[in-house]
Amino acid sequence: MAAQVRGPSGRLRPSDPEFWTVINEIADPTPIAPAELDAIERYFSAVLDDVFASRKTSP
Repeated sequence: MAAQVRGPSGRLRPSDPEFWTVINEIADPTPIAPAELDAIERYFSAVLDDVFASRKTSP
């Protein structure tokens, strides 16, 4: 019998790895809508520019 451990809520949950089932229903490749790409570029472009610029200047 698998040991029982307490989860964050304090309730007991099984610690047996076979208890957990992971189902991947995400399409491969994951489609990205143009609006999503625009948001990524808008909010992360400065950060990504800094990251990639530091790689180019590093020896």
